[in-house]
Amino acid sequence: MKKLGNRIWPLIFFSLAANVGNIIFFPVMFYSSFQTVFDLTNAQMGNLTAAYASLAVPGYLISGWVADKFNSKKLMLIAVFSTDAVVFIMATIPSYPVLLVLFFCMSITLGLLFWSAMEKLIRMFGEAGEQGTIRGVYQGVDGIMSLGLMVGLAALLGERLSTPSGMRILLLVFGVIYLLSGIGFLVTFKYDDFASEYLVDTGEPVKLKNYVVAAKMPAMWIVSIMSFGVYITSTAFNYVNPYMVNMYAMPAALAAIYGILLRYGIKIVAAPVGGVIRDKIGNTTRMVIYTALPSLLLVLVFMFIPKSANWTLAAVAVSLIFTFIYRMGNNLCSVPFAELDVPVNYLGTAIGMSIFLGYCSDWFLPSMIGRWMDNLGGNAYYYVFGVAVVGLSIFMFGSWLLKVELKKQRERSHQ
Repeated sequence: MKKLGNRIWPLIFFSLAANVGNIIFFPVMFYSSFQTVFDLTNAQMGNLTAAYASLAVPGYLISGWVADKFNSKKLMLIAVFSTDAVVFIMATIPSYPVLLVLFFCMSITLGLLFWSAMEKLIRMFGEAGEQGTIRGVYQGVDGIMSLGLMVGLAALLGERLSTPSGMRILLLVFGVIYLLSGIGFLVTFKYDDFASEYLVDTGEPVKLKNYVVAAKMPAMWIVSIMSFGVYITSTAFNYVNPYMVNMYAMPAALAAIYGILLRYGIKIVAAPVGGVIRDKIGNTTRMVIYTALPSLLLVLVFMFIPKSANWTLAAVAVSLIFTFIYRMGNNLCSVPFAELDVPVNYLGTAIGMSIFLGYCSDWFLPSMIGRWMDNLGGNAYYYVFGVAVVGLSIFMFGSWLLKVELKKQRERSHQ
């Protein structure tokens, strides 16, 4: 593996700009403050996510073809700057109908323009043997920015975060950083140079038949399976924090810090370390098994730790450990695109199809978990963490399919 060298600054600016995708999670991350400032009901808070998902999920399917048809750097910059404009408008603290329109607009700026272009650009930063490190740096920078700004601003603003002026400061700070990092990415990332050095081009024009070609690629299905496993696992892990509050009576203030640490703090270290280890051993399947299997076993232990105050520390420790191990490998889902040499002409389409299939659980899993919570009470968490066990198993199965396909590829090359 070559050192990142002069690619490090473009990668850092890219990672900072790509953090703009977290805007759609602001109502969740700052739930109470966001709800108070914008004067929303719980149903209206849920409607914001629904407004985004309405077009974003089907948009993933189209976004890949768009990323192949047009320059991915330009697409990402359009997505970053247009989403940033939404952030600045949001900072005016508009009414609920306007807020609803803004979240629908992000289904276009992010769902249609951003995610597939972003994934294609990550692939362009280096060769197959460097993808673990590259993705680790990306995740680490994203975690540092999210953790530093969210915790820092929350501590600085305190109770003011639940006022219009405090929320405005929060949104404006993020908006300015996205603007500056987008400009930095524009200046430092040389699209043609990266594309010619790290991507294979068949020279064929991009057409709608790309969907047919991509659907026949084992890489697309392998990434879809791995992504689906990781996504439903991550969805289930979102309930670790409320589980600790409800079952172990963790104080709200401590739970907030614990939740931020689980979501952002751990990946600052875990993602880069896992990426470097993956590139060092040069085996994605082995890395997935080394991380997913221990995580699965620890989740099973976590589920059956006694629910009493005396066991709170043990539950916290186990959850932090399995989250760290999981974060070391969960960002490797798209690496098979590089390992199996998917041509640049089809890469965006294949990415878009894999995102669509990998994230399709958004159509049913949240509502299913909601029904469990309403009907089963505390017992619902056994089902929720059971989803994580299933997801980790699917993740490992996808990595095994990658091993099989790489073996077939080597055999064909020796014929």
